[in-house]
Amino acid sequence: MRTFIAIRFDEAVKEKITEVQDKLKAAAEKGRFTDRDNLHLTLIFLGEVSPNDIMDINEAMKNAAADFEGSGFTLKVSGPGRFKKKGGDICWLGFEKSSPLMEIYTLLSDELYEMGFDIEDRPYTPHLTLGRQIRADWQDFTSGINDIKFPVQTVKSISLMESSRVNGKLVYSELTKVFLQKLSE
Repeated sequence: MRTFIAIRFDEAVKEKITEVQDKLKAAAEKGRFTDRDNLHLTLIFLGEVSPNDIMDINEAMKNAAADFEGSGFTLKVSGPGRFKKKGGDICWLGFEKSSPLMEIYTLLSDELYEMGFDIEDRPYTPHLTLGRQIRADWQDFTSGINDIKFPVQTVKSISLMESSRVNGKLVYSELTKVFLQKLSE
């Protein structure tokens, strides 16, 4: 099973992300766009794991959540970006590298690495993918994006997600959820 650990968005935030995505669609001559139900912020991409690994991953998530300094945090949008690709760009919406976001990312990475999971060895760039293989007028897309007011997204949990194809459609399903809570001493 193909898995990743993510922060899921509430409906109000998804609505604003969809507004940004609609602007991208209007500026694009081609592309594949992320389905609204699949909008998320990936913390750790795990890739293929066995069903037996799920308990270990969930344990790592619980340990990271227990070591997290606090019971939640807020995400702030930093703006649009893209990874330039020959066949069309990957366009994304970035998030600020706040101390709490980087803390939960580091705690998860360390826990999973200690358990023997392969963790990407590159700097974490917090972003959500709006679309792939995008050919768009970048200036047309980005003009006015910073004027869009995003509601506050309070992060109180992290989720282990499975990526699968159902009737040819990419579907992300939540396997487990762990709440961020500092355990009492």
